[in-house]
Amino acid sequence: GARLQELAAASYALALACAMSGDEAGTREAAARGREMSRRSGDALFLAPCDMAEGVLELSLGRLGPAAELLVSAADRMHGLGVVEPSLWPVSTFAVEAAVDARRLDDAARIATRLESVHARRPTPWTTGATTMTRALLLESEGRLEEAAALLADHGSPSPVERLRALTRLGSL
Repeated sequence: GARLQELAAASYALALACAMSGDEAGTREAAARGREMSRRSGDALFLAPCDMAEGVLELSLGRLGPAAELLVSAADRMHGLGVVEPSLWPVSTFAVEAAVDARRLDDAARIATRLESVHARRPTPWTTGATTMTRALLLESEGRLEEAAALLADHGSPSPVERLRALTRLGSL
């Protein structure tokens, strides 16, 4: 029960940290462990976040198809569970980024629209940063680079990692 959930949560956190540092083996091992602990606990909550961690790794390695598959699926499952707060689960921005880069624009727009809805109901600095990022990504996908660049330059997320992601994307436009 609860102990397995704690292990699933810890494994997810480790998988995401490994993904962010480029440790492919560590990411895959921790994500697999997290999924296993989640299944054994009977609680599916950490299945999608472990997929998110692997998707982040794939995105960082430029493997856009696998990244989009993992991240879009994780975003959809998290939404289905009602877990949508971007300060805790940043899956939506990663999913939109991967979907845009993999040219899965319908998926990107659907996830961005859901995030906008979360922001409209409960605007926070985190939802502001996340919606700004997803709007910029969608504008970029439409070839509206100046508008995307303006949003990315004034990103406003309280997360240094998210601000860095926005500035990195801005530099690539």
